[in-house]
Amino acid sequence: MKEYKNYIFDLYGTLVDVKTDEEQPYLWEFLAQVYGSYGCDWEADELKQAYCRKVEEEEKALREKSGYAFPEIRLERVFARLLFEAPVRHSSSACIAGKTMDQLYEWYSEQSEAVISEIMKSEWAYLLSNQFRISSRIRLKPYEKTFHVLEQLRAAGKKVYLLSNAQYMFTMPELEITGLLPCFDAFYISSDAGIKKPQPEYMQKLLSEQGLSVEDCVMIGNEVRSDIAVAMMCGMDSIYLNTFNLTEEEIEAQLDKLVENVKAAGQEPEKIRRPDIILSGEISEIL
Repeated sequence: MKEYKNYIFDLYGTLVDVKTDEEQPYLWEFLAQVYGSYGCDWEADELKQAYCRKVEEEEKALREKSGYAFPEIRLERVFARLLFEAPVRHSSSACIAGKTMDQLYEWYSEQSEAVISEIMKSEWAYLLSNQFRISSRIRLKPYEKTFHVLEQLRAAGKKVYLLSNAQYMFTMPELEITGLLPCFDAFYISSDAGIKKPQPEYMQKLLSEQGLSVEDCVMIGNEVRSDIAVAMMCGMDSIYLNTFNLTEEEIEAQLDKLVENVKAAGQEPEKIRRPDIILSGEISEIL
């Protein structure tokens, strides 16, 4: 397989085998109890529905503000909003950012955005985000050859980068837990950027800040609609890892549709590069 100076990896489903389930009732029952300890009386089903609505509201607001088709919100903002929008609340002496919930409610009535911003930076937001992630996470484990591949690339003098659609609040702990964090020359997490793959500006941010040329880079990922799409939009080579065990026909059908979408988005046909496909999904085949 062709060698490159710079290897840009997706994280979940590419380097790490992960499975989460945000539909399980236990998750929302647990979170409702956590919110209850801060004076916010949610029923589990109400909390789940409110969470989904607020995610949609935040995405819509960020899309309108930024003009990007693929914005990435920060979930800690949603979690903070849920503190103040419970259908019923009771007085609570629990503290966040040095203030009791009663004090925060009073402040929120006057300066809601200032309060949300303060809570987003708090230890509470970090803990709540990770409670949410841990409670919904079923599996988190690097693929067998992940470390071998990254070590071999760096030993050969290649630069290794991460470009992930993820939430910083819980992806950083997961990078640390898995031991992957030191493997990258730099990492990019979409919630920090406010945009996500396949938005080409997300990839361009990495290229610009790291001083890289498209011709010297390859994007490796397991999602046609995000990983391969962002590379194609930028005229970059890519490698598709079939970790979802799709058939060759299914992959080609997705790629055909993607090529048409990229053309419709204005990319010059001669700059559209179809990916190399690793049908086995085995990451070591990129070496």
